[in-house]
Amino acid sequence: SPPCLHLVHQDPSMGEREILFSRTIFIERDDFRLQDDPQYFGLAPNKDVGLLGTGVVLTCTEVVKDSKGNVEKLKATVRPRGDAKPKGNIHWVSEGAAVKAELRLYSNLFTVENPNVTPAKSAAAAEEPVKGDEDVEDDEEVAGGAGSWLDYINQDSLKVEKDALVEPSLLAFASQPGTSFQFQRVGFFAVDLDSSSSKLVFNRVVPLTGPRAIV
Repeated sequence: SPPCLHLVHQDPSMGEREILFSRTIFIERDDFRLQDDPQYFGLAPNKDVGLLGTGVVLTCTEVVKDSKGNVEKLKATVRPRGDAKPKGNIHWVSEGAAVKAELRLYSNLFTVENPNVTPAKSAAAAEEPVKGDEDVEDDEEVAGGAGSWLDYINQDSLKVEKDALVEPSLLAFASQPGTSFQFQRVGFFAVDLDSSSSKLVFNRVVPLTGPRAIV
């Protein structure tokens, strides 16, 4: 029977969804390394990982590179999990069912916790008298000058992945902006207003922290 995954991670009572498991699958690029490491839980040459929802263990047997030396694809074998206890488990999508999507990865807007209180301002705070409203107004007039909050804008607060691959089951929610999901091992996402059945768009609301490959 086709592999199944829980609709809600770690809550079987919410039901399951079937997923296609084909000979060719896609995995996260970050879930493979040429050099293994004791603290790394992803895939490496001659190393085992579990494939979430399949009940099998995958072993990388060959690395195929392009003319520039970049990893192009991996060849691997699979076997029933049995009593095997791979160090990590990774998510995947089938080549025959994967759907393209745009992921908008939002992070902190500022590079410091409070852009209005820089270390220099904090050190001088004890020596300065409390400002009145008229002083605050003067500060606003010089916004953008030296030491202003504009200096702490995070230039990487939005990254866009235009060619992400997701499960086809998400197409059912393409025109339901605000509907939220947990993309397992990645983060929490919501359907964007720009999303449609011809172009899925999801906004990352909350990222997951810690080593992603530990499941």
